[in-house]
Amino acid sequence: MLLRAGLVPSENLYAELSRRFVGLSAPDALGRTALFYAPAWAIPQLIATKPAGTVNTEHFGKDGATALLTAAFALETDRLLALLENGCSPLALGKRKWNALHFIVFKAQGTAEWQSALDCANQFLSRVGAEDREKLLSSPEAEHTPLMLALQS
Repeated sequence: MLLRAGLVPSENLYAELSRRFVGLSAPDALGRTALFYAPAWAIPQLIATKPAGTVNTEHFGKDGATALLTAAFALETDRLLALLENGCSPLALGKRKWNALHFIVFKAQGTAEWQSALDCANQFLSRVGAEDREKLLSSPEAEHTPLMLALQS
């Protein structure tokens, strides 16, 4: 909306709107909070504007996904990494017990987005620890691993 009005949002504007109006924890009709929509560069500042413990980085929208899972599904690598680096769990599970890798693979199935998905997955995996990487790849709670899901396409 700000861009349509010819205004270029700044980091300070996002922080000010968050602080004065609805805050980071206020959900919209989809159950999503500001972290679901914030651009990558604004995420650290938005989280820093609230007292410790008041920003739920693991909040689930009505669709059963966290902000991190939503970014993974959209193949928004910059947002995905910003969320990860600012407290979102790489092991978050959505519906079907899918993790971020499942969502990345599912988004790319049957499309020309495989290279983007592969780049997104590689960057994500390069920023998680070895133990978390193993859990993401083996997906012990899901019906299929991300690799099995990829092979179905």
